Amino acid sequence: MAKSIGPTFGGELIVAGLGGLDFSWTNDGSFFYGPSITQIQKNQIQAVYNAHDPVKSSLLDYSENARYNKEVAGITVSGAAFATDLQTQQYLNAVYTHCQINSSLVIQWKKPDFTFTSYTATEMSNIFVKVQQYVESCFNVEATLSTGIKNGTITSNTQIDQAYANLTQNY
Repeated sequence: MAKSIGPTFGGELIVAGLGGLDFSWTNDGSFFYGPSITQIQKNQIQAVYNAHDPVKSSLLDYSENARYNKEVAGITVSGAAFATDLQTQQYLNAVYTHCQINSSLVIQWKKPDFTFTSYTATEMSNIFVKVQQYVESCFNVEATLSTGIKNGTITSNTQIDQAYANLTQNY
């Protein structure tokens, strides 16, 4: 009886150097090979499948999604709310770079409530650093959870949710 395939299986194949080959699979563990697949490649794919743990795969996927949702949830810096979505992170990076070149800048920053606040280059640099610290802390939690999932100490979505809930969003 075939085991189910979890959401990280494709990545596991890529890590094993088997991405892009002429084959597909279904979630129930069935494989369909194209005519260009060799028996050696089939054996390698089967080895990745045999090592695959669908429960851990689902937990890793859940943790990645939870990290992303936490990462883009926003933070407060010195009492002011700041978005942390990917576009804002990129924009803050550009503003930070510009502030390093021109320390006399005053930036008009549009807040999540659609009002504007003036920030000096020093203040904007501090905001950028706080956002980066927050994003890094989200990834650090995900890395710790990934290790725990792989070694069997993290076994539930509740444990994952708790880990992300413990992250501070107030700087």
